[in-house]
Amino acid sequence: MNYKINIYDKFDIQLETVWKEFEKTSFHHIFQKYEWIKSWQENIGVSKFGLKPQIIEIKENSETIFLFPLGLRRYFSVKILETLGGSQSDYHSPIIHKNIYSNKDKQKSIFMFLKNNLPKHDIFIISNQPQYIFPIENFIFDVGKIKSEKSYSLQTQKLSYQTFISTILKKKIRNDTRRQRKRLSEKGKLKFKIVKTQKEFDYYFDLLVKHKSDQYIRTNAFNIFSDKRILNFYKNLLKDSNYKEITNLSILMLNDEVLALHLGFLSKKVFYYIMPTYNIGYLKYSPGRILLEHLIEWSFKNNVEFFDFCTGNEKYKFDWTNNSMKVSEKKIIKSFRGLFYFCIHEIFFKMKMIYKKSFLLQQLVPADNVIIKKII
Repeated sequence: MNYKINIYDKFDIQLETVWKEFEKTSFHHIFQKYEWIKSWQENIGVSKFGLKPQIIEIKENSETIFLFPLGLRRYFSVKILETLGGSQSDYHSPIIHKNIYSNKDKQKSIFMFLKNNLPKHDIFIISNQPQYIFPIENFIFDVGKIKSEKSYSLQTQKLSYQTFISTILKKKIRNDTRRQRKRLSEKGKLKFKIVKTQKEFDYYFDLLVKHKSDQYIRTNAFNIFSDKRILNFYKNLLKDSNYKEITNLSILMLNDEVLALHLGFLSKKVFYYIMPTYNIGYLKYSPGRILLEHLIEWSFKNNVEFFDFCTGNEKYKFDWTNNSMKVSEKKIIKSFRGLFYFCIHEIFFKMKMIYKKSFLLQQLVPADNVIIKKII
């Protein structure tokens, strides 16, 4: 195979041109769009993790066929090569040319070429690899170990909204949602709205952050917005003119009062359900569920093919979806230093799982504790 590799260590006009042009002829998730990764790296990657970009481009006969957003950082003397995106990106998949997705032999040869031409490192962490990059298989997924956490979605092809309501959504939920709508409608005008102007974006996003932060505090979860780097990542993304057309900030209102909000994204006929929250004063009316039902109806009307709830095994997702996919992770150890880091990483991961599953620990040590923040 006549492959050539380019490694970009900064986000500049050359990389932007290559990346955006390749987006037109490739399969990729929203989390691998140029603006998403660039904003994440500038706001979080470099300042929080000390990551230096190592964007891998593989070309064949002068045509880009594969692009993988990676970064290199140090843990003491350990060189760690890993996928970019952090916990703000549910999937860390590569970007794959449409012409190679069905060619298994070529995919294997690309991965072997990739492994043999990576920057020098002690451990290579390939995290959050989804089984599919809708609608194709992600061949990097097969390299890793299956995680317990899955991703859930509603496939809407060959379905109507009425069919979804009557055959997929459980009758108990359907009836209760209808009852809550009726109760709220008796109090005033119930309205579903998609935010359009920048002024509205700024106002309602700040409101979403407030409600979501309150929700994190109530549930003793780590408030991601207490980290200004994460907050700025989302704010900068929402102000990017290239993202305005695919950003979906929706609200459910009763008269002039906001009951629920959701921040999501629409790209290549996939709707990403990212960040829902609600007004705690209306909890008994299930406003988040009513807003979700509106969003799914909106998705049917706008020819969305996949309504992606992304990663997480939250029970409510089972009630709204008809499809799930596995997510994998692989750690390739290249040296004794890499093995040392792997062991430390596994210890922290087990501590994180113990904390998340222990109600008693969460009561004794709040999530905003300095040590707990390091772990989770």
